[in-house]
Amino acid sequence: MKLVAFVALAAALCAAPAQAQQARKWVEPDGRVIYSDVQPSRTARLAGAVRADAQPAGAAEKLEAGKVELIEGLVTVTGTDARARRMVVGSILYEGDAVATGDKGELHAEMADGAVIAVRPNSQVSIIRYRASGQSSDASIMGLLRGSFRSITGFIAKAAPNAYEVRTPIATIGVRGTDHEPMVIASGSADGQPGVYDKVNIGSTVITGNNGGSVAVPAGQAGFIEQGGQSRPQVLGSIPAAFKGSANDSRMQGRHERVQQGITEKRSQAQAGQGMQKGSGTRGGSGQAPGKGGAGSGPPGKGAGAPSGQAGGGPGAAGQAGPGGQSGSGPQGAQSGQPSPQGPGAGVSAGPGGAPGGGAGSAPAGPGGGKK
Repeated sequence: MKLVAFVALAAALCAAPAQAQQARKWVEPDGRVIYSDVQPSRTARLAGAVRADAQPAGAAEKLEAGKVELIEGLVTVTGTDARARRMVVGSILYEGDAVATGDKGELHAEMADGAVIAVRPNSQVSIIRYRASGQSSDASIMGLLRGSFRSITGFIAKAAPNAYEVRTPIATIGVRGTDHEPMVIASGSADGQPGVYDKVNIGSTVITGNNGGSVAVPAGQAGFIEQGGQSRPQVLGSIPAAFKGSANDSRMQGRHERVQQGITEKRSQAQAGQGMQKGSGTRGGSGQAPGKGGAGSGPPGKGAGAPSGQAGGGPGAAGQAGPGGQSGSGPQGAQSGQPSPQGPGAGVSAGPGGAPGGGAGSAPAGPGGGKK
């Protein structure tokens, strides 16, 4: 067995250059993305023959749209590469993904702007465009081919209502800061009259037919436009029985209020470049180098150095302490510790002629959350 494992390991390492040239995307059960020309084995991954969470040269950056909070039953998520991937709680949804659920399938996700979506059973939803940077380019455009989902809108709809849309085959739904449930009933369904519906729980929506005409739907009511889109959309006199909800609707109770409470902070984080992806900064490290005027003492020594220097190096630069100070014992030490040029050379010094001191330097975190 050991020989077989070694042969597999060697083959994987030797094949690594070819894989990098003909990379295909594979998704691990935990949602990580791996690029390889063949489905990578565990041995190959551990050997480093393929890299997780990396993109091959020339690959376009994928934009995160949301993160899975709940997944039950049969749920398939397909990316722009037409490959389906298995999702678990914590997996990332990307712009361009399509979500399909089976009879008892359901997926809930928190979106990048703090919004929440709950895709119901027997539904097909696509993330056409999702940009949540807190800028004028923000957009939340979802597609609904069949079935239903519930949407509690986030900072995109609040800051720029026209940037939020739900597109269906015969109509587009816009919002005004909303908790709503769009639904598409196809021909031949026993759920009700074929067409596009929208039930509004909080706020209001506007249904606009592809062939013209629109109607505002207030809270507590539902709007409808029949299949074919020949008639104008209308507000119904009662909520259709097809709005049955799902087994996990209790998770949405009070969610609108919680989303609204955190919406300003969420947008500020996005504007600061933090958003949903809080990556570690690569430029803001911790400096551990001897500081000028390190700690030291000797029986006759009397000089005490200054406790700290001034941090330098600019935002994001790793803190680097200055040249190693001298410390130790001396007859009448009088040296004072001086600030290092690029980091706080904290410590005291006494007397000339000792070993290099151990002052620690540090700098403020760099963009992207580097550690101090």
